Amino acid sequence: SPSTFVTGKTYSFRLSASPSSYDSTVMAYASLSATANGPPTSGEIQVSPTAGMSFNTSFLFKALYWIEDSSDYPIFYVFRYSLRPAADFNTTRSFLSLGLASQRSYIGSELPPGFASSNRSLLCSVLVSDIFGATAEERVVITVLNSTVSASASATLNRTMTEAVNLGDSGAVGQGVNNAASDL
Repeated sequence: SPSTFVTGKTYSFRLSASPSSYDSTVMAYASLSATANGPPTSGEIQVSPTAGMSFNTSFLFKALYWIEDSSDYPIFYVFRYSLRPAADFNTTRSFLSLGLASQRSYIGSELPPGFASSNRSLLCSVLVSDIFGATAEERVVITVLNSTVSASASATLNRTMTEAVNLGDSGAVGQGVNNAASDL
């Protein structure tokens, strides 16, 4: 299970075998030493700008300064965000990915507005994994304000996004964005 072994510590395993008789002088064994893998370290996520307008500002997500053993390369990045209110930021929540895992350490995207109840905050995250699946995460909060849009486009977008986030349905989020954008 995860976190069973201490990252960087070397463990030795020995398998011994002897015949089923009580003659303990005959024995065979094999041994193996292995060092426990750890996730990438020392990195951060930056999102620029830290505040903007929904579906109008292009936000640049960057994963910087990540370090990993060369034997664990390549490193993969998944950028994502959550619309959950600030009070929920330290609990389990649904994140919406901005793309699939990639070796590219940056991505640009327009984003939906944060909820009024969370002061328009979005929690942005990067998951950084090595080739063996050891994963680290860093987070940052940004502000995405409502753009000036028609009342019907805004209502459609807010309703669809709220329902999709509550269900954890990223496909519905994309559809809602497309529908609302067509009303702009």
